[in-house]
Amino acid sequence: MQGQFYLRRASGEDLPEIMRLMKGAGDWVPEPDWFAGDEEETVARHLAREGFILVALPAGENGRTGSVAGFLMVRFPGNAEDNLGRDVGLSGEELLRTAHLETAVVAPEYQGNGLQYRLFQKAEELLAAEGTSGVKGPGGQRIRWLFATVHPDNRYSRRNMEKLGCQVATEVRKYGGKRRLIMWKQL
Repeated sequence: MQGQFYLRRASGEDLPEIMRLMKGAGDWVPEPDWFAGDEEETVARHLAREGFILVALPAGENGRTGSVAGFLMVRFPGNAEDNLGRDVGLSGEELLRTAHLETAVVAPEYQGNGLQYRLFQKAEELLAAEGTSGVKGPGGQRIRWLFATVHPDNRYSRRNMEKLGCQVATEVRKYGGKRRLIMWKQL
């Protein structure tokens, strides 16, 4: 389905739709190892305190209509052990200035509209913005490093990350032993 979309930060009211997409995503990807979903508790933490979630809504003639077409979870890992900055040698204050583009899902009927990339762009725009319009990390730190993981064979997500300007830092095993490229860029 081709069309226009409205991107905004998610609220608690979006949680059921986000979880509907999360649960279906494992069945929609060509290879099961390409997707590592999250539990509802994790998603709720993103909404409440560990980051933010962007949602894409189809835009009708009279504005926003329909259910969530896609979403992107953005996380501020701080000093957590799973901060991807550790995998590339960041430490101390630099870890507090990282953000992860975590789970991104687009419903099958909306794939092919560039939504994943648009969600990535919007997240970067919010993270890179100066002043009061920008999203800050833990302790009010301005985000400096953007990270994501992508399965090496997932050419769709990898291409979108590269289009965003991210580069491959290394290949590791994450999420229960699944192969992942760590991709990153400086904002």
